[in-house]
Amino acid sequence: MNFTFNKLTTLQYQVKALSQEVEAFKSGEKYQKMNSEHKNIERYYECQIRKLKQELAQAHRETITVRKNWWEVSEDVAKEHQKELRKKDHEIEKL
Repeated sequence: MNFTFNKLTTLQYQVKALSQEVEAFKSGEKYQKMNSEHKNIERYYECQIRKLKQELAQAHRETITVRKNWWEVSEDVAKEHQKELRKKDHEIEKL
């Protein structure tokens, strides 16, 4: 009998809780709360996406800058090498 009473009481509590939840949906209160929570989550992820896009753009700009600097250095090294080759060719011609 005690088991039946406990089971019945538990079911009554569940019915009451579910009835309150249905009433909250009917009144629009639950929907407004859920919608508000959803909008907060949406704003959070939009902010995260915006930050990640900014980081990606910054990384892209840095890559372009590094590539440009690397090309300038490699061109300088090539010019120096050509200059040395011309100097050596000139010395060979003298000899």
